[in-house]
Amino acid sequence: MIKLNSDGACKANNAAGCGGLLRDHKGQWRGEGLKLARKLGVRHLEINTDSLLVVKAIEDGKVGMVDCVAMPRRIMELMGEFEVVIISHVSRNANACADCLAKHGCRGEVLHHYTDPPPFLADLLEADSCGIIFSSVVIE
Repeated sequence: MIKLNSDGACKANNAAGCGGLLRDHKGQWRGEGLKLARKLGVRHLEINTDSLLVVKAIEDGKVGMVDCVAMPRRIMELMGEFEVVIISHVSRNANACADCLAKHGCRGEVLHHYTDPPPFLADLLEADSCGIIFSSVVIE
């Protein structure tokens, strides 16, 4: 089973970003996002997000009730391409790597796809694989 941690962020200036990272059962970076999971031939996927609203909307099939409807709708479309998909709510602290990617995405106008872990995420990935949980992540 491959795990996808996913998050979104929005800043006061209306800048928005999203982040999603794939990791294997050892917590090792595999890449980013649902499209890569599909491309890698992943059949069993666990999706974790810290948005309970998004989890409930996807479980209920009512994504129109979510403020940012495009991403949950796309997740639902792509879920059908996997044999098994488990979507669950996790605490914000347990989703720090995806949160960091989402906040970083608010900083620019270009969508970035990382084949290797970006340098700004290295310490968080290491801590997360060791079971260390942060109470918050600050991106400057």
